[in-house]
Amino acid sequence: MRVFISHSTEDRQFVERQIVRRLHHGGIETWYSRDSIEGATRWEREILNGLRSCEQFLVVMSPRSARSPWVKREVDWAFAKNRPVIPVIIEDCDPEEFHFGMAGIQFFDFRHDAEAAAQRLLRALGGTPSRGPLRDPASPLFKSTPAVRRNSLGMTLLEVPAALCPPSTLSVHVAATCVTNRAYAAFVADGGRAPRPNPKNKDHVTWTGEHYPPVMAEHPVILVKQEDAMAFCRWLTEKERRESALSDNEEYTLPSIEQWQAVARNSPIPATAILERAWLPGRWQPTEPVTFGEPSPLGLFNLFGNVFEWCHDTDKRKFRVSSADGKSEVKLLSCALAIGGGWASTAHWLRQEVDKQTFGAIGCPGGWPMQDGGFRVWLVRK
Repeated sequence: MRVFISHSTEDRQFVERQIVRRLHHGGIETWYSRDSIEGATRWEREILNGLRSCEQFLVVMSPRSARSPWVKREVDWAFAKNRPVIPVIIEDCDPEEFHFGMAGIQFFDFRHDAEAAAQRLLRALGGTPSRGPLRDPASPLFKSTPAVRRNSLGMTLLEVPAALCPPSTLSVHVAATCVTNRAYAAFVADGGRAPRPNPKNKDHVTWTGEHYPPVMAEHPVILVKQEDAMAFCRWLTEKERRESALSDNEEYTLPSIEQWQAVARNSPIPATAILERAWLPGRWQPTEPVTFGEPSPLGLFNLFGNVFEWCHDTDKRKFRVSSADGKSEVKLLSCALAIGGGWASTAHWLRQEVDKQTFGAIGCPGGWPMQDGGFRVWLVRK
């Protein structure tokens, strides 16, 4: 399903935060203009292609869009082509100012409760309504202070209490969310390795080559090896040092298992944890966006469920593997460690792990790419 969103330039911020993010979260692709449009030639070239590529037409109604000749032109096109028209009202206005055919069409009212209206809209479009709140990274929760930093990729990093830091560390900031497909794409564009195909199910892919579907932009990147996550940290450190955003004694890194356990110690598994999910055809990865649900007491999202998180530790663990004669044998293999549980984890297993204060730490031979594994960056000053 792909939806064209007609809106005025002045309403773009509302459209992106309240409508586009929620539709993408529910698995609905969108097409909308991110820039103001001047001139009929440019409209024909850019907008008409978007209109033709979408099955549904959504118009965002406000006094500003009612005055927009471009919105009116798009609405006229939709009615002329008999496209389904979905009115979304965000401020008081007269629907007939857009087109006389708007009278009698049921609209979705975002004026009072945008969250409830978004869920109704998702159901009408055949999307998946969320099971919890979807946070806005521009909200006061992420207000920049000395204890809250925003990096060059738009990540929010929260300072953790000094008691949780190693003795040789002056300060530690932990990313509020796991690394997204959008953020990881900047690394790939600069020469980093793209996420791998699923080693067990080749048809379970999010990325195709060096690209991911736009609806997955704010979902956690998955299917990256531990060494790729560490390479991302080195790349981001070097990038921000060149840009004078980091000092020479600051660096991005993965945590140790002990550090991760320390920040999670007083964090229960939230009701919104994403667990026991299956890969669905046409939905790419069965994750939720990185700001889905309620954060931990320290302000960290999705510590449990959604994706396992790589740590920098390695270990040797016993695994049963196939032998040359077709039988199996137990071998001691070198493993990279990850923690926190992923969308394929069972709730029963993760609850046991949290009760034991191990928090779902697992060993992955060779640091292989996991279909429910991602990573979260830590910013350390020594």
